[in-house]
Amino acid sequence: MTVRSTIVNNCDLCGNTEFEVRFSKNEFHSDIARCKSCGLVFSNPQVERNYSDYPNYIRNYIKSEKGRRLTSRWRIKQIQKYVSRGNLLEIGCSGGFFLDEAQKTGFQVTGTELNQEAVKYGRDVLNLLVYSEQDLSSIKFPEKFNVIAMFNLLEHIPKPYEFLKYITDHLLAEGGKCVIEIPNIFTFQFRFVGTKCHHLSWAHYYYFSQETFKLLAEKVGLVILECKSGKRLYPMGNAFGTYLHRNKFLKNTVSRMLKKVNLYDKIISIGFREYLFYICEKQS
Repeated sequence: MTVRSTIVNNCDLCGNTEFEVRFSKNEFHSDIARCKSCGLVFSNPQVERNYSDYPNYIRNYIKSEKGRRLTSRWRIKQIQKYVSRGNLLEIGCSGGFFLDEAQKTGFQVTGTELNQEAVKYGRDVLNLLVYSEQDLSSIKFPEKFNVIAMFNLLEHIPKPYEFLKYITDHLLAEGGKCVIEIPNIFTFQFRFVGTKCHHLSWAHYYYFSQETFKLLAEKVGLVILECKSGKRLYPMGNAFGTYLHRNKFLKNTVSRMLKKVNLYDKIISIGFREYLFYICEKQS
């Protein structure tokens, strides 16, 4: 799955060349560096990933369908505070549960996704319009979008400024809303667990704080309308499985205990600012 690694020589946000290593490389992640100028935190080097044929991707996605759909409905309610209809694009739409829920509320939906099994599921099972091209500029969308959503995608992008700038300039309609959720490692919980935090990963290239995301948004021409803690609704077994996946013994032990007391499938909310949920607007 690993193709190659790339050394970051310039901060993607401010261009600075002076960094400090905050966390050293281990089996779970690369060196985690921080720009001495703007404070942007990122992996260095960044290891390229191939998401097109990621093993068991869609199987694991479908297993948590109930929680993903509940989470999608919460996200849609947040969007509807600002826009209740129009055309909506989700970049990195996975199997399409969010798009399916958004379509039910009246949005005209389109998705893009790299994983081929997920693309097939979205197209064949949910009957969604999903593009599989990696380069967004190669897709001939018929018009710009009123809403563009990206959930836990931006941290996977090698050049987030260039990526978000293209989306804002070429895909988002005037006054359109850009909805972005990103993992947040700048929390009390993270200070407690450190490198054991499941957000620190080979697959994650950038870790935005509220300050550095604000700088990025301003730089690409987005105004932040709202920032709040992202909300995830998942069965308890899936939630603990995510947090404990780096300790198989503990993960399996907790899983057995939850099943024994009939709590494995109980829906719970995951929050505590572990994810930051932004709604932004394109400047006129």
